[in-house]
Amino acid sequence: MTLPASHKASGFYGRVDASQNIRSATGKPRLIIAQKLAAGTAVVDTPVLVLSESKAITLFGQGSHAHLMSKVALDNNRTIPLYVIPVADHGSAAKATGKLDVTVTTAEAGTLHLYIAGQKVQVAVSAGDTADDIAAAIVAAITAAPDLPVTAAVNGVNANEVDLTAKNGGTLGNGIDLQLNYFGEVGGEETPTGVTVAITAMSSGATDPDLSNAVAAMGDTEYDYGAWAFTDATNLNLIGAELDDSDTGRWGQFRQLYGHWFTSKIDSLSNLVTFGGTRNDQHVSVLGLASMPSPVWEVAAALMSVAAGSLSVRPRNPISKVALKGILGPKAADRFDGTERSTLLNNGIAAAVVNDQGEVVLDVCATTYQTDSQGNDDDSYHEVQTPATNQALMRLWKARSQKYQEFSLVGDDKKLRAGVEKVTTAKKVVGDVFIGGYREAIRNGWCEDMAGFKERLNWNLEGGRIVVSELPADLANPLRQFDVTLSFQLDFAA
Repeated sequence: MTLPASHKASGFYGRVDASQNIRSATGKPRLIIAQKLAAGTAVVDTPVLVLSESKAITLFGQGSHAHLMSKVALDNNRTIPLYVIPVADHGSAAKATGKLDVTVTTAEAGTLHLYIAGQKVQVAVSAGDTADDIAAAIVAAITAAPDLPVTAAVNGVNANEVDLTAKNGGTLGNGIDLQLNYFGEVGGEETPTGVTVAITAMSSGATDPDLSNAVAAMGDTEYDYGAWAFTDATNLNLIGAELDDSDTGRWGQFRQLYGHWFTSKIDSLSNLVTFGGTRNDQHVSVLGLASMPSPVWEVAAALMSVAAGSLSVRPRNPISKVALKGILGPKAADRFDGTERSTLLNNGIAAAVVNDQGEVVLDVCATTYQTDSQGNDDDSYHEVQTPATNQALMRLWKARSQKYQEFSLVGDDKKLRAGVEKVTTAKKVVGDVFIGGYREAIRNGWCEDMAGFKERLNWNLEGGRIVVSELPADLANPLRQFDVTLSFQLDFAA
């Protein structure tokens, strides 16, 4: 809009026009769906913004899955907003239990280095302590660490035994790892001489919450990346249907919300491979790891958060060699080697390594997608950056199209009289929205081959509808491997 000719007063008349600053929004919120405790003030099945760990404690209860996932998510990414949909334990849930059985010959002074769900609990042992003394000290130390996902009490019959109970009910509590001396002698962790602590693993947790109301509570809000700790078929199918490419899914043409979901599974190689064979979803990633201290809910939250930080800025770049802060990985003897990680990746399971500090470091973030609709092997969506790039491209083209929402189309705009606004040709719209958008994608490093794009782009005009029957994209190829042969000589020939 220009200044009307009828306006005669002198002066400077300026307008601001943002229509040429065509950018698709990045960094949509993250989402966690997790169990809270009754002490938490948050309303179940209702999204709530979490800005700090202290807020998470108030909302979800200290030591709950929702609190601990929020903490890890914020530690790994404080830039992208974090929302949590809390769920209550199932009304019939059973809480997992475990036991520490202390025996003593003659105790020497030292320190017990106990790890519960990856959190270190140190217990001082004095020379001459009895088993009952040490058990009571363990209970006191656990009680003094409210972030732990368990409570502790001295056994009512045997005072040398410590009974542990998960704070949240359900099967996830069975995965709470209990161990001593994770870093071993080289890390200064040894059980005091004369003291033995026998560990009974957590078990008997049963009946997880129904997550259907929580998924429904996502509504039509855009959450680019989400996480929960569940890997059972019912819940993975539930989130898969929500993210589906069909007309009712988030990736469908009518919703266009997009998004990707992350979780984790801790198990043996053979069980992970078997599990991978049951899944096939380009919008879900499952990180597979061997037995380790940190629980699956924290792994999932960390994975989702580092992925969000990378893919929101560089959707086509591999997420690799990024440490998951706060996550203690498997001990050296339990870690998957290169061949085993390749096996996981070939079966739709994301893989990671462990650094010298014990931190989990992402290797390749695969999706569970492995076969097409006909059952043929298909690596189109092998890595998460492919759907992430498609998401970025669709949002870019959509953003560029918005300024034409009030336009009319004509066959030849050269015949328009001067001053007619918001009338153009379909060819110019296609050139600006799609060709211009692809040019921007190339500059962003997402795509390549402008000439190939123009050659393959196929569209036609049907009344007031521009139908693009083929909208191609040649995605940039991630650098994954160097295949090198060293051919040495003691002296190069003259």
